[in-house]
Amino acid sequence: MFEKPAAAVHNRLSPANTSTRRFVNHNHHATSTRAMSRTFRHNTDARNAEELLRDGHLRIALAGFNSRGFTISPFARSTDPRLTEQVANLPTQIKMVPHHNVGAGLQASLQMLSRSPAGRTGIVILTSDEPTTTPTLARQLVQTAIKWKTAIHAIQITDDLAESGILAGLSTRSTLGYGGFHNVTPDDELIEIFRNELNGLTPARGMMGVNSVLFLVDCSERMVESFGGSTRIEMVASALQQYLHNPFLRRNERRLALAA
Repeated sequence: MFEKPAAAVHNRLSPANTSTRRFVNHNHHATSTRAMSRTFRHNTDARNAEELLRDGHLRIALAGFNSRGFTISPFARSTDPRLTEQVANLPTQIKMVPHHNVGAGLQASLQMLSRSPAGRTGIVILTSDEPTTTPTLARQLVQTAIKWKTAIHAIQITDDLAESGILAGLSTRSTLGYGGFHNVTPDDELIEIFRNELNGLTPARGMMGVNSVLFLVDCSERMVESFGGSTRIEMVASALQQYLHNPFLRRNERRLALAA
């Protein structure tokens, strides 16, 4: 959030000794000064954000779930090449089983987050279908996340836009005010959902601590079914690669380019 521009400079010169032309030029100078000040602040914020990103103030981890939950990649800086490699290799994590037990995945995720440093935290669930887990276990896991102030974002990659039951209920938005539920079709840009939903976790000037995001990925057989000319797991891997390259919202990209 930027401060409001200073009020326009009041023209203190009387009409007797000031022409209209001079008055207009005076206001134009004030407007130009305010515009330059805003540009400077925008560029400074962009530089600070990139520096915080390079310094490791955003950590990313990957976990998977099918019939069980498991770690794919432990928390690392978003710029860590080993993390990028694990994202590229996500299709190798698929098991040809029909189960996608998100409860087991959330348990593994919360265990990984329990060792996180001070900072904001979030879990992004990426699944192909309504998950298999007991409602009681799901509620218990969500309550743990709420207690930790950890956002849960649930994303269902499907052609069926019907409201999800258990999956939609995993979102923490109604309680914490952040964390959402999305149905993603082949026409949607998954990367923009990542950037919008996780905007509060990206580095910004004045932040405290280290923010942590865990992507919990469905690794069941449905993720390798044909989907929009590709597969769901390839869609996820591509969006994650883009996110690691640039986690900032699209409206900030021009600021980052100007600050470079």
